[in-house]
Amino acid sequence: MTRPSSLDRLAAAMPLIIGVYFAVQVAVRVFISPSLGKDEAEQVLLAQEWAWGYGSQPPLYTWMAILLFRVFGEGVLALALLKNLLLAGSYLLTYAAVRRMAQNNVVAALAAASLLLLPELAWESQRALTHSILVVFGSALFTYAFVRVLQQGRAIDYALLGLGFAVGCLAKFNFPIVAIAMILAALTMPGFRAAVATPRFLIAPAVSAALLWQPAVWLISNRDATLSRAHKLTMTQTDSPIMNYVSGVWGLAWGVGIFLALLVVVYGVALVRSAPGRSLDASAAQFAGILMRSVGIALALCVILIIAFEVTQIKDRWLQPLLYLGPIIAALWAYPRLAPWRVGAIFAVTGLCAATVIALLVLRTVAGPSFDRPNPLNGPYGALSQQIRDAGFRNGRVFAAFNLLGGNIRLQFPDSVVISPEYPNFKLPASGKSLLIWDATRGDPMPGKLVALYKKFSGKSVGGQAPKYVSAVMLHSDRHRLRLGVIVLTTP
Repeated sequence: MTRPSSLDRLAAAMPLIIGVYFAVQVAVRVFISPSLGKDEAEQVLLAQEWAWGYGSQPPLYTWMAILLFRVFGEGVLALALLKNLLLAGSYLLTYAAVRRMAQNNVVAALAAASLLLLPELAWESQRALTHSILVVFGSALFTYAFVRVLQQGRAIDYALLGLGFAVGCLAKFNFPIVAIAMILAALTMPGFRAAVATPRFLIAPAVSAALLWQPAVWLISNRDATLSRAHKLTMTQTDSPIMNYVSGVWGLAWGVGIFLALLVVVYGVALVRSAPGRSLDASAAQFAGILMRSVGIALALCVILIIAFEVTQIKDRWLQPLLYLGPIIAALWAYPRLAPWRVGAIFAVTGLCAATVIALLVLRTVAGPSFDRPNPLNGPYGALSQQIRDAGFRNGRVFAAFNLLGGNIRLQFPDSVVISPEYPNFKLPASGKSLLIWDATRGDPMPGKLVALYKKFSGKSVGGQAPKYVSAVMLHSDRHRLRLGVIVLTTP
């Protein structure tokens, strides 16, 4: 009996390693600050009520946040758990999917670890993102189910595929491009065509329709809210359609290049002067082929959409559900060409990336103010809220100038309802105290949009009441201060 190699032992331990890594990420997030980042604050605002939709983003992430808030209370712990459970799930589903594709634990572990070579996923997802994290989980779930459909094609596999599609759609509206591309890719390959060109495949859309119909009704009924950020796609349009096409396609190419750059460099270096040294299960090459074809079809669909709508702005994070497949393709294609020590070197680089992410997450908040780079997690909202209580507000209606401020104030005043100009649709108490609050660090007067928001809901102007100002030293700083303007009013 052959003794397991170090790579085999590492591969077998990969699920545990993934779990420990993201548990550490939860601990780090809770440790570094009790304050919220921009996307976290947005979720705290949205989670004030259940709804079938929340403006320009699908609702699933907020639903999950509400559930965790009810278990762990509103705050950083619940948000960190949600984010890292989804990330851990994406890595574990990748491991499970590739193990099925390649029939090889080392390749599965290599693909999962290589997700750390995508900065948008390894760094940006921890630093800021929410819905983008969920859509990657949706892509991982859909990919895992897709492999099961192609290999076995049982009814449960098609149902799981439908669930994966629904999760992806309820995470980000761009997800269907990926799913459609994968299905089209299967239809173009004789070895896989039968799995999708069968009446049994109808189970998948049936499951998706059952899960998506009510959010779809909300979306259609609230088109203005759903499309409120669509202008970002065309905000740099010119009068020349050709220039718009060039700008959009170039943006897509640039986004793909930036997204995959580190992955390509690491695997490129590992493959220098390499030679085939082992073979994989024959199906692994087929799966690498269908995934590469899926990416190609999806990019072609993106180009068609760019031309059809003259899209000029493409952000690399919008490509996450598609380019998530990059590390899987890289691992499947490169592994037979890599000597064991080269595979070990890639694992070492991914481990270094993981350690770097943790270190930077701590340093950006704990040491950032020392380099004049404070970030939202340095906000001293506990100290500021005590001063607001001393000014006469304890609960009631809060009109916040922007989401970051509103979400953080909501944590400090959990019995209050908080609205902002971007999310003004929550039901407010009919009477009681009203708090108007804005950032006055640079001496800014109360923003006009905040005045308008208050007048819209109260039917009254703020009047001539002079604002009060509260300030506190920012967390992990001895000289940076955050100053807020506040007005406390009583609504009869």
